[in-house]
Amino acid sequence: MRMTNFFLHPFNGPNSIYDMTTNPPIHKAPGLLGSMRPFMHSPREFLQSLQDHGSPIVKFRLAHMQAYYLTTPEATLHVLQKNQANYYKGGTAMNIGRKLLGNGLVFSNGDFWKRQRRIANPAFHNQCLAHYVSVMQRRTQVMLEELAARSHQATPVNLYDAFNELAITIVRDNLFGADLSQKDMATILKAINYTMVEGQRRVRAGFLLPLWIPTPGNRKLVEAMKTSEAIVIRLIAEKAEAPEPGRSLIDMLLHTPDPETGEHMSPQQISDEVKIFFLAGTDTSANAMSWLAYLLDRHPEVRERVRAEVTEELGGRLPGMEDMKRLSYTGRVIKESLRLYAPAWLLTRANYEADEIEGIHLPKESNIFFSPLMMHHHPDHWEDPERFDPDRWLPERKDRNNHKAYMPFIVGPRKCIGFRFAELEITIMLAMLVQRFNWSLPVGHKAEIEYSGAIRPLGGLPVYLQPLPQATLETVPG
Repeated sequence: MRMTNFFLHPFNGPNSIYDMTTNPPIHKAPGLLGSMRPFMHSPREFLQSLQDHGSPIVKFRLAHMQAYYLTTPEATLHVLQKNQANYYKGGTAMNIGRKLLGNGLVFSNGDFWKRQRRIANPAFHNQCLAHYVSVMQRRTQVMLEELAARSHQATPVNLYDAFNELAITIVRDNLFGADLSQKDMATILKAINYTMVEGQRRVRAGFLLPLWIPTPGNRKLVEAMKTSEAIVIRLIAEKAEAPEPGRSLIDMLLHTPDPETGEHMSPQQISDEVKIFFLAGTDTSANAMSWLAYLLDRHPEVRERVRAEVTEELGGRLPGMEDMKRLSYTGRVIKESLRLYAPAWLLTRANYEADEIEGIHLPKESNIFFSPLMMHHHPDHWEDPERFDPDRWLPERKDRNNHKAYMPFIVGPRKCIGFRFAELEITIMLAMLVQRFNWSLPVGHKAEIEYSGAIRPLGGLPVYLQPLPQATLETVPG
């Protein structure tokens, strides 16, 4: 059931707040804290209340921060593509993230970002992706064996935990190679996760208390930041001194020069990128696979079609890069799952100069928000948007679905550098999973969304596993 405009009002009476340079008007929320409370407690309903105004841009306030929410694909594409040079990763959320996690690709801007992207790009070209695929296959096979050993237990297995652990090991092996101990891995994971959670809490509060103020929370946060940084910098130094470069992503960043200047990343810059890759690489695939498993349990006929395609195309062979086009229905299933459960549910930008979007004036240095998740569910852009319908991606149905509103990894120059890595990883994990198991959620279980950096199933994803008879998979060499 859709909530009414409880958080914002059209202000058609004497309390109207209009910027006379805009047409249509931008609406503003009342109250001392503006929209902070509904945003904190019911983010999806709050964003829907903004969407319901029908304006391409809605003005609102989060505590002391004035913000603008983009509600249409056209407005969002203007920011991400058409006039992208005028927009940058700014605003409260980005500034807090930059202070806590460094100036990696997610947070950097301008010429520095362009340089970092040029150096990092080769690490995601086909030759490197082929190496990453072998890690994905090997680690997924280990997970499947562990799940098989637990499949006969009377209590459900938490698939989210299994996918999360799998994603962590895949990212660990591809980022660091075989050089990272379990102890260092656990320490980095704990420290970076704490930094991320605390950063999200402070973003929602709308400010970052200066870290030099020695509050208990600040001391714990600074310690977490120092801990992860020290381990990563040490590992980078060890790799830099190795007689021969390895095949890890850190090795790639160490030994790849900027094609325009010949410069290399500094250890600090590599550390900043590693922390971002680690977070993005674990969060995206673990959540995507969890929602896929949830949807396929609710739609067993889709799961059977995926399994039939995988069996026909692979016949027990391990899925690889060359199979992405062959597994066309599987690809549509993954695409539809990413539409319903977009990895990035809320993103921000700021603008250097004032701009006009769909006839609305946007002042310079504005805090701008947009939501791929909400656009993916908008009835103006999708036929029956709440329905899980993989065949909506068939070419003959394109006129009934606005593909410009689809942006799980966003679009434009700042599209996620690892989107192909993520798509490969999800495809391999799903294709291998359906060849080994059926699964079912406990009766009456409905997955609720937890809104954090990404959207994840609240409390995980408990399932009962049923191994398939005579299910065999090719063994990964090495």
